[in-house]
Amino acid sequence: VRKIGGGFVVSLSISQFRAQMIDAKSYLRQRMDYYFGSMYDPETESRSKHLNLIQRQLTTRDGDTFETKNIITKLESGDTLVLVGDYGVGKSTTLREIFSALRSKYFSNQIDRFPVHLNLRDHHGQREPAEALERHARNIGFHPPHHLVRAWQAGYLILILDGFDEFATAGWSVQTKRLKDIRYDSMELVRRFIRGSSSTGVMIAGRQHYFDSDKELDNALGLSRNSTRLYIDNFTESQVRAFLSKRGWQAKIPAWLPSRPLLLGYLCAENLMKDVMSVEYDSTPAAGWDALLQLTANREAEIEAGIDGTTVRQIIENLATKARNSTDGLGPLTQDDILKSFQSVCGFTPEDLGLILLQRLPGLGNPQSEDGSRIFIDADFADAARVGDVFRYIEDPFSYGMEDPTIWQTTLGHLGIELGALRCHQKSFNEGKLRTALQQANKDSELGELSLDIMQICKEMDFGFSGQPLAIKNVVVNDASFGDMQSDFSRISFHDCWFRRLEINVSAEEHLLPKFFSCFVGIMDGRVSKLDLPEGIFDKECIIDSFEDSSQNTAAILALPLSRGLKVLLTVLKKLYLQPGSGRRESALFRGLDHRSRALVPEVLNLLVREELAIKSNAAVEAVWLPARSESNRIRRLVSSPVGTNDSLIKKANSIS
Repeated sequence: VRKIGGGFVVSLSISQFRAQMIDAKSYLRQRMDYYFGSMYDPETESRSKHLNLIQRQLTTRDGDTFETKNIITKLESGDTLVLVGDYGVGKSTTLREIFSALRSKYFSNQIDRFPVHLNLRDHHGQREPAEALERHARNIGFHPPHHLVRAWQAGYLILILDGFDEFATAGWSVQTKRLKDIRYDSMELVRRFIRGSSSTGVMIAGRQHYFDSDKELDNALGLSRNSTRLYIDNFTESQVRAFLSKRGWQAKIPAWLPSRPLLLGYLCAENLMKDVMSVEYDSTPAAGWDALLQLTANREAEIEAGIDGTTVRQIIENLATKARNSTDGLGPLTQDDILKSFQSVCGFTPEDLGLILLQRLPGLGNPQSEDGSRIFIDADFADAARVGDVFRYIEDPFSYGMEDPTIWQTTLGHLGIELGALRCHQKSFNEGKLRTALQQANKDSELGELSLDIMQICKEMDFGFSGQPLAIKNVVVNDASFGDMQSDFSRISFHDCWFRRLEINVSAEEHLLPKFFSCFVGIMDGRVSKLDLPEGIFDKECIIDSFEDSSQNTAAILALPLSRGLKVLLTVLKKLYLQPGSGRRESALFRGLDHRSRALVPEVLNLLVREELAIKSNAAVEAVWLPARSESNRIRRLVSSPVGTNDSLIKKANSIS
């Protein structure tokens, strides 16, 4: 303290001066006692704050890797990063790891700014950053809340925002024309945070397919061109081994099972790994999940002597149908929902043993323990289960008591469609059987989701539709593809539907395609512009937001100045690794190629098997090829830059002729 003139001046260090504005160290200590995003520990059935997982590598679209230290450097420099990935792959765990690393650096005086981590699910309806920061401070017990606002406005924060996809948005099922506007409006808080953090680092995370395209994501979040987009995938093979070894499991995970951390953790916690290992390794995803659902249901049936495994499975499937009322198809499901499903399937109220069974149904977790609700722990588990009621409707469309489809907000995914086709094939359902079910579902215009599900199963079975013309209306479709086979859907039309991704194969015959009226398409795959669209298929009211990058199309790959063997290799790898879906039917790997290139596909597939880059599954109808999950990053790099890489696979492909 020095006296100058008539007053006193107190000398403070930078850290002491900032402490007058906010006690950052108290915030960082208190923040660790509050949950991080959707982190969930299946072993304790809680939103764990301290769950430790295997360290992950993040990648760019081109396959370049980013580790935690690279991300921290960018955040310290004031950059904006966006992390996207599927449900359950570890986004929240990664953000907590980054928060913890920044926290340690701040405590050791290595950085001047401190991290603040917000769970965006806590801030539905808020548009002002100041309001959100004050609510966040109160949620974790930090006082006074306005100090956090003051620190952000002064540029003393590194901001971490988890869950841009978790802002609840009402009205999706009835306002498909406004979906893009609704999503944009719901991101107002995020945009204001980014605008107000021009000199400080920001990291945001959410589900990969929440937005229809990268263009929409950039626009909705208000991202600049120099922001960095990172991707987080399932575990690699080595990460799977490390993860399972910590939990006492050494066996190799079957190729059909996704290696999502949350799913694997759940299977270990519930002692379901023996069931997984008993399913044939080279099963298709549909056959693998079909077997797993039945095995786990059989095990749970041992609790209640009066209920067999098939009945337990039907209860799970009924709950999966109830979960379709949510936009992600996972729930939540109340205790009353669970009780009603039991009564609906069994016809009586559960007794003591039945109540125990309901509390431990496979596939359900309890991350919202404060209200007793449950959700499906994995998207594939839910998708495999929700097809059960659709299959039973196809089996008897005139009398099966379907759970109210008029309020569904979710359609079947790739796995559900494949499993539906498998179960129909096992029952020897013919094209007429599915046509009857589709026509019955379509009699009520409110059953668009159910109609679409049945139509997609028809297509998976190589059936067309030859009945009376029918219209599918007001449905949100994640992914659909037409023209890749000779199935005739010209008698079907889509009205006011929203397609996140729609593929019209370049070799499609126009007279076999359905018609589209007043529909919105987020990404049009297989075509490069409006001029490239098949004539008379889309009316003038249809809106197509973006076309798939032509450099990623099969035609573009075939036009590159490369050897024919390498071109075929790149085409097959693109279909296996970069297109949506869990696997590829063998016939799909030949499409889009001329006759000379098609002749090389078997040799290319043999090469991929030898290099352990593809696995051939034994399917009921046709062989299905699966990618090797541990090689995803390598394949992205190879496909994006086949000339600039020294990958040994290039030389081997060049020798194929």
